[in-house]
Amino acid sequence: MTLSELLESKFRGDIRFRGAAYIQAERVSVIRVTAEHLFAVVRDGVEFQTQLSRDEAAIRMTCNCVGTSANPSGNLYCKHLWATILSADAGSYVSGATKPGYYPPFVVGDDEPLNFGSDSDLWEEVEADAFAASGRSTKTRTAERESVRAEAAPRLKEWETRLSDLRKEMQGEESSTSAAGRERQVFYEIDAKASNEAGLIVIQTSQRQRRANGEWGKLKPLKLRPGKFDEIDDDEDRRILAHLVGGTPDRAALSAQVADNLAAFRYRVPHDLCHLLLPAICATGRIRLLGDDERVTETLSWDEGEPWELCLAVEFQPEQQVWKLRGTLRRGDEKMALRDPVLVVPGGLAITDTQVRPFQDFDAYPWVTLLRRSDDFQVAAGEEHALVDRLLDMPALPKLELPAELRLEEIVVTPRPILVVHAPARSRWHQDRLKAEIQFDYDGTSVRGTSSQWAIVQRQANRCLVRDRAAEALAWSQLQDGGFRRLLDQRRGQHDAEIAARDLAPAVRRLIAEGWQVRADGKQVRQPVDLKFQIKSNIDWFELHADVDFGGARVTFPELLAALARGDGTIVLDDGSLGILPEEWMERYGLLAGLGIAEGDHLRFTNVQVGILDALLSTQPSVDYDARFLEVRDRLAAFDGIKTETEPASFHGELRPYQREGLGWLRFLEEFQFGGCLADDMGLGKTIQMLAFLEGRRKRN
Repeated sequence: MTLSELLESKFRGDIRFRGAAYIQAERVSVIRVTAEHLFAVVRDGVEFQTQLSRDEAAIRMTCNCVGTSANPSGNLYCKHLWATILSADAGSYVSGATKPGYYPPFVVGDDEPLNFGSDSDLWEEVEADAFAASGRSTKTRTAERESVRAEAAPRLKEWETRLSDLRKEMQGEESSTSAAGRERQVFYEIDAKASNEAGLIVIQTSQRQRRANGEWGKLKPLKLRPGKFDEIDDDEDRRILAHLVGGTPDRAALSAQVADNLAAFRYRVPHDLCHLLLPAICATGRIRLLGDDERVTETLSWDEGEPWELCLAVEFQPEQQVWKLRGTLRRGDEKMALRDPVLVVPGGLAITDTQVRPFQDFDAYPWVTLLRRSDDFQVAAGEEHALVDRLLDMPALPKLELPAELRLEEIVVTPRPILVVHAPARSRWHQDRLKAEIQFDYDGTSVRGTSSQWAIVQRQANRCLVRDRAAEALAWSQLQDGGFRRLLDQRRGQHDAEIAARDLAPAVRRLIAEGWQVRADGKQVRQPVDLKFQIKSNIDWFELHADVDFGGARVTFPELLAALARGDGTIVLDDGSLGILPEEWMERYGLLAGLGIAEGDHLRFTNVQVGILDALLSTQPSVDYDARFLEVRDRLAAFDGIKTETEPASFHGELRPYQREGLGWLRFLEEFQFGGCLADDMGLGKTIQMLAFLEGRRKRN
């Protein structure tokens, strides 16, 4: 009969339940054992100190918890004591079977488990009876004794006190190191079953200590808390354990609240950390596989050679007339069946009975799961070409090994990204968000950007185009940098990205410069190729025509200017395609729309605007001027001011000097075909000036 079985009837059921919870949460530490006494600490926010004291006929139980009353026999029956009793049984601290009226001595062990926690301070030795009789805690009585000693001790100088405190601190560290200084060995055990279930390497840390007789004790869990590595003697072990404790402890069976307070000894190690730590752990010679029966195998070594490669072979079985898929790991001429390793985990680690072997899985680890689970993946003869086509259509593949009759030439082509923009049906589309699809052109064959297809099979050419995932990823990045938002939820539609209509033009300009092909609703999005201007003269005005070429598609000049005036970055061309308007056109040609009058396919300007029009077009590389415009422009260039004009001799009358200046101004308007208004106060001779002007014109004509 165990101690807990004998004493179970003395504890209420709810107390036993709470005490068992302390054991499950690993909050009980047996800190000292003699033949007659067992001391323990139970952590529950604060530390509760418990003690079991026995003689052959009876056992006394004490705890310093508050609010627990003693029964008439002097014993306390609290949850902390029940946890201590369970811990005594679990740690085999009772030397024999108990029975009513007989309690065997406690076992004084020399290989107690190492537990780095907050319970390293031991109790001072006290008499069991005194501890049981006193209601005060050990800490209270210790403080009283220290107070008496302090009153009797001579007062030290300030510097002596500081040195004394430093000495105590250093001696305390030496004492702690000495207490934990028994020779230890740390072992690292890989739990293959748990690792396979978790999809990560699960490592259990264990340790054993050398007994006083020179023999090694049994392996026990090495429970660690962050920052408690001082008692690990080996430098390499300290470094390895520091990395492991920084990982995620394996506490799948415990609630989150309980797990946060545990000292861990099992760790789920991420793939990247495995490649950092496992070579160092293997170098210690103390890493093993942990079997289901908790027995360890021989130690593992790290494979220092080149990484193995995950391969998928298609093989014909003539006796069965079927084609089979087989998974292997290959390295040069070396070959290993995929089902041979004890453990294979994502990220590329295969563990045999003797080695840890890294391998390249080509991001196709689900094939490992499939082929290790069963090796009967087969198709009937005659379906082998369809099988290969379906394999190449998969999102990811290991290194494919095909017989000669099924082999396709693998062609690597750099894809050209294609953006297909869809405009909404409403006319005011520039106020909406535009949806887009992404495609990649592989040597004339387009594939959807979101497709998981690994390669494009061209059976007639006996080849396949392998998709360049790195180039595609770069294209997606360019798209998002240009202002598009990627749509990841494909259930809401068949679109891959969206952008505000007002941001489309600058985004498209950027993408085209980076080598993208852009289309709108199935038609190509075009950049302007050429812009040619032509000026034609009429009676008393000039017409400005423009030939706007968007790579074969065109738009009228007034429509172009209207789009610029609205601030649009795009315009619909005559073939229905979309034209991208350069940003600088707004600044360069926007003023023309405000000065001219749109008529049909041109803008109309008056004669008086010839100077402004010439200035606006002076920077254009291609402008066709007619003769009359050039004549007017040249006369304006040579014009040096309005001169006073004398009335003709046939005019009956004499003009005053200011009236002759007015006559010169009218002559200037006639010469340059400008309109004007002769304005002055009444009675100052406007009529006589006009009569003199008309007489001069009659004489000239």
